[in-house]
Amino acid sequence: MRQRAVHQRLTLSTIALLIAAIALGLALAMPASRHLDDQSGKWSVLFHARLHATPVILLCSLTTLGLSLRWPRPPLKRLARWPGFVANAAGILGVFVMLPFFIGMAISQAKSIELMSIYVNFVAYGFPSKVGFFVIGALLPSMIRRDCCPRPTWEDQLGWWLGMLWIFMSLLTLAEDFLPLPEW
Repeated sequence: MRQRAVHQRLTLSTIALLIAAIALGLALAMPASRHLDDQSGKWSVLFHARLHATPVILLCSLTTLGLSLRWPRPPLKRLARWPGFVANAAGILGVFVMLPFFIGMAISQAKSIELMSIYVNFVAYGFPSKVGFFVIGALLPSMIRRDCCPRPTWEDQLGWWLGMLWIFMSLLTLAEDFLPLPEW
């Protein structure tokens, strides 16, 4: 017996949730941006891009994962085989694996370095440089079985693109060491 395809429609409330996630991500990046403006130093354009993009991608990933888990949805067993869902979940998992390290660093160096400096360093270098490799590792089985294209649902396609953004940010972080970049 063939199962009927179950997917959600993209509604106005869904779009409003995604816009709210983008706005909240940008709001989380603003104090760090103000902190950098107070510092005397030059920062690369990619540093500022990662500083603003990391919270936005994280909150969009969390929102997309939450929206893809609400009903109506396919069974979890089938959903776990969708490349977009896997890439999205791997990005979130990568952030949550790195979070205890960030908290431990913040606690151990709280007296010697400002907390905002630790936050800026971790958001601009820590998360973007590591999380993309979680996504690559999670998508590797799909790549091996040549099933890496997202399914034709908006949740899977958005999750896949968010996973690709994590990979792109990891590669940008690595490339910044080798490329001469303009400073801001």
